[in-house]
Amino acid sequence: MGGESKNMPSPLETTNIQEQGFYVLRGWGGQTPEQRQKSLSDNTVQVLLEQINLTPQDIERLFFQTQFKSVGQEVKNPTGEIIDVVKEELVPIGDKQVGVSNVIVLPGAVGEFTTMGQIQNGAELILITKGSAELTRASMIEMHDGKKVIRHETLQPTELSESDLCIATTVPNKWTKILGDGNSFDMLYIAGSKDKQKLTYGEMTTEQIPVI
Repeated sequence: MGGESKNMPSPLETTNIQEQGFYVLRGWGGQTPEQRQKSLSDNTVQVLLEQINLTPQDIERLFFQTQFKSVGQEVKNPTGEIIDVVKEELVPIGDKQVGVSNVIVLPGAVGEFTTMGQIQNGAELILITKGSAELTRASMIEMHDGKKVIRHETLQPTELSESDLCIATTVPNKWTKILGDGNSFDMLYIAGSKDKQKLTYGEMTTEQIPVI
């Protein structure tokens, strides 16, 4: 995430967010299984889950019944800095192998940027399990000289804290800050797509759009 960002907007959003392509359900992970599945049965969210062939019952199983047996693998940026530590398991859901990742996100994974990735044919589901962070999204994509661009003034930061669930599809987003007193935060991560039988952490196909 090299480069610079200008005039990051504020204040942070801290309430539920439901808009096309980006959803945040506050405290979802701390609810009962019945409450969680009811939240995901909302018509707007249900349409999204159907697009990636996952049901509320699948999400419950993936997030809360997956046992991580693997050793955490370090993910490094091009300069060799460790940015994530990832444990991953593949869980069979129907005829798919869905990757569920337990991720420790470190300072090298957040901060300034000059592009944002727009997901192509899929969705990311993020459940914060420890700490809190700022996730900044682009509320609008414009065309400039025949190419997609994102303007700084359309960027909207959102605070995600323990038990918050974020579902992102077509809305570009980036981690921009680790909040609180810690120097990391933990999350469970699921990537889904109709196009791939197996999709794991870091494999989501995105189009990189310049931020101006």
